[in-house]
Amino acid sequence: MSKWLLSSIVVGGLCTWALAAAPKPSNPVDKALKERYPDAKIQIQRTREVNGVKVTDAKVTTKDGESTAEVTEYGDFLLWGLPRQGGMGGVAKPAADTINGLFKGSPSDVDQFWATDYLVDLGLGNKTFRLRFDPVGHLRDIDSSAAMKEESVQSMNKASKDEADKAEGYASKSFPGAKVNNVYKTDDPDFYLVDLTNKEGKDVQVVLSNNDKVLRQRKVVDKSELPDPVEKAIDRLFNGEKIKKVYRDEFQFYEIDQKDAAGDTITVRVRPNGDVLNIRNAKAVEEEKAQTARHKESAKNSRGKSD
Repeated sequence: MSKWLLSSIVVGGLCTWALAAAPKPSNPVDKALKERYPDAKIQIQRTREVNGVKVTDAKVTTKDGESTAEVTEYGDFLLWGLPRQGGMGGVAKPAADTINGLFKGSPSDVDQFWATDYLVDLGLGNKTFRLRFDPVGHLRDIDSSAAMKEESVQSMNKASKDEADKAEGYASKSFPGAKVNNVYKTDDPDFYLVDLTNKEGKDVQVVLSNNDKVLRQRKVVDKSELPDPVEKAIDRLFNGEKIKKVYRDEFQFYEIDQKDAAGDTITVRVRPNGDVLNIRNAKAVEEEKAQTARHKESAKNSRGKSD
C-alpha cells in the first residue's frame, strides 16, 4: 500500500471521527436558554405561534425558586423571569415604595422579569421618531423627539468622580473588557447610567443600581441584526430608508397580581426605579376587544346599507 493511500486513509478516518465526535450545534432556543440559565433545570412547556413566529414557553427552576421564559425561534426573549423567593425581599427600594404605596398591605407574590424590545429611530426632516417593537414584530409604541430627549444623557448630569469610579467598577464585572465613556446620575440616587463601549466595539447604555445590579441595557445594533419579524414589520409599515439607528433594549421589571372589587385580576408592572410600566385588567381588555369588534361590524353593516 502506498504512503499516499495510507495517509489518505488515516486523514480520512480522522476527519470522519472528528465529524462524528463534533457536538451538534444547538438551535437558537436551546442556546438562548442555556446561556441565560446555565445552572437551571429547564422544562419545555409548549411551543405556540405569535404573529407568525414560533415561541417556546419554558419553566425554569433554580435553588432560588421557579420562573418562566418565552423564547422566539430566533433566540430572542420575549420575557424571561428571575427565579426568586416570594414577598418583597430583594425588590429595589424605589419599586418597593411604589408597590407598598399603591396597594393596601404588602403583596405576597412579586415576580421579577426581563423583556426585550427593538428600538428603531426614523428621521423625518429635523425630527426623529423612535419605534418600539417586541421580538415577534408587534409595534408597541412610537416615541416623539420630545420623549426621546427626556431620557437622553443630554438631560442628565455627570456623576461625581467617586460615584463614577464606583459605577465603573460595577460595569467592569458585567461587561469585562468594556471601555467606560461616561457615568451619569439618574433621577433616582440609587441608580447610575453608564455609557460604555463593549469589547465588540458596540455602544451600550447600562443602568446599574448602587448594589451592583444591572437593571437595563440598551445596545446599538446593525439593521442587519434585526430579527426577521421586526424587519418585515418595518418594511410593511414604514420607510426603511429613513432609519437612523437601531437598538436592542433589555429591561427589568416587577410584576404583581392583585384582585379588584369585582374579583378580577389586575396585573401591575413596575420598573426598579418605581415607575409604573403598565396596569392590565385581562377581563377588561377582552371586553374592550369585543366592544371594538361589535362597533366595526356595525359600521361595516351601515356602510353596506348606504351603498
